[in-house]
Amino acid sequence: MIRIEHARELPGEWDDLAADNYALQKRFLTVLETATEAEKSYHLFHDGQGRLDSIVFLQRVAKFNLTQYTPFNVPVAANLLHVPLSVTRPGMVLGERTRVQVECFVKSLRGYSLILNWDKPGTFADMVAGTMSPQVSLRLRWKSFDDYLASQRSAYRHRLQKALKKGRELRFRFLVDNREFEDVYHSFYLRLNSTSRIRIEKLDISWFRSDLGRILICEHDGKPQGFAQAIENGKELVWAFVGHCQHDNAQRDIYLNLILRLIRHGIENGFEVFEMGQTAEEAKLRLGGTYTHLQALARHSFPLMHLGCRLIMPMLACKPVPDIFRVFRDEVPA
Repeated sequence: MIRIEHARELPGEWDDLAADNYALQKRFLTVLETATEAEKSYHLFHDGQGRLDSIVFLQRVAKFNLTQYTPFNVPVAANLLHVPLSVTRPGMVLGERTRVQVECFVKSLRGYSLILNWDKPGTFADMVAGTMSPQVSLRLRWKSFDDYLASQRSAYRHRLQKALKKGRELRFRFLVDNREFEDVYHSFYLRLNSTSRIRIEKLDISWFRSDLGRILICEHDGKPQGFAQAIENGKELVWAFVGHCQHDNAQRDIYLNLILRLIRHGIENGFEVFEMGQTAEEAKLRLGGTYTHLQALARHSFPLMHLGCRLIMPMLACKPVPDIFRVFRDEVPA
């Protein structure tokens, strides 16, 4: 294993192995280092022939809420083996030739260790598995935004038409240069982040002023109303971060109109999937999204504490909103 302290020092073969996992790409991780303060390290595992086979991103945090899916708040120091943002990608690429070495590395970490967004079957490093917030994605199979609306059952279509009517005076535009991202938009993001039950690491404004994603700005009479950051990852459009004026949201349905504007952008620009993240699941399921279920893995280096993880994990696991919605007319009712 080779440990590297800074993302800028990662070799090109790291990106080759990360492939379409944009959250593990060197460019993404380099910006993350400047936008957050937690200690980070990068671990490369080579096989017997010297070929890179596994990569692991590790971040050590002083306070992680183990009970974030419950009404309680139990912050603990933890090793996070995932990108601690609102992304649904894993924080590692696990090769078969070095799997045992990676498991030994995870077991060597002291205290709590957590892996989120785990989508592989079977156990890993004797960790305890539990359900976490699923990913919600919308397959963009329409030729136009009007076709998307027309394909829906009347109740769902009526809700979106009502939102579009409420937001008819909103104006949307993508920033040509993300360095134009203003403090007021960052304040919208900070406000939402501070009130979110599932708290992720707070991002400095430098994150939004980087060139990692595209920033969709929402205005009314020239006054900032909100924004959404989207990442264009091949044929996939990824909903990353959002912020909006909470005072005006009810009147103009700003949040929903931001999502709808990105759905329109995705359809009109040939994207195949709109990946909508892991929050506000019911609202996104009502837009036609579908679940990809993911797991959280946890362990503690002290055997008695690890036994406690095993016993209480069912109570700490996420209980997703049931996917009972049949949004489109060509879907068979449950």
